[in-house]
Amino acid sequence: MFYSAIPRPSPRCIQQGVDSRRSYTALQPYSPRGGSLHVVFNTPDENIHRRLKAPIANLFTAKNVLSHEPQVDEVLAVLQEKLESRYVSNGRVIELVSWMGYFAFDVMGTLAFSKRHGCLDHGKDVGGMIGDIRDFVKVAAPWTQVPQLDGLLRKTRVGDWIQRHFFRSPSLDILGVVERLIVEKKAYIITAW
Repeated sequence: MFYSAIPRPSPRCIQQGVDSRRSYTALQPYSPRGGSLHVVFNTPDENIHRRLKAPIANLFTAKNVLSHEPQVDEVLAVLQEKLESRYVSNGRVIELVSWMGYFAFDVMGTLAFSKRHGCLDHGKDVGGMIGDIRDFVKVAAPWTQVPQLDGLLRKTRVGDWIQRHFFRSPSLDILGVVERLIVEKKAYIITAW
């Protein structure tokens, strides 16, 4: 029989499982007025998830997703041009992970706000949004392992006050960027009329 220095769980442990939906509560934003805010990506409540998903579900049908293919192709052409001019033409090694992140954010900007964020154009995290998300994940990830402590230490009025006054909140940085983009999009729509 083969024995390993790496511990492995028994099949009985895996079958019993853990309710992973509880860990999502650590990813929920908190409001002193209403407690944890449920959003479509991290609510553990199936009924709330269904209600939040209903207004946007049609955006993700196969037919609708395919209608955005030309916009994605445009961003893909920018990626190809940037990689060829920066790396292929001079034989440099491509840091593909970063460029895939830039591509993803420029695609999201194109689809959500009708313009790229500029990550591909500049070859960097324009506006710091990718870094803010990375920071948010670093802060939130440990709390997903002990969601009960998250509820006690972070998702209370006292915990929220301490967080706001003594710690940087990457999630607020992300929301600030999204708010600015929404304001710009609304201003564009109004001037287009």
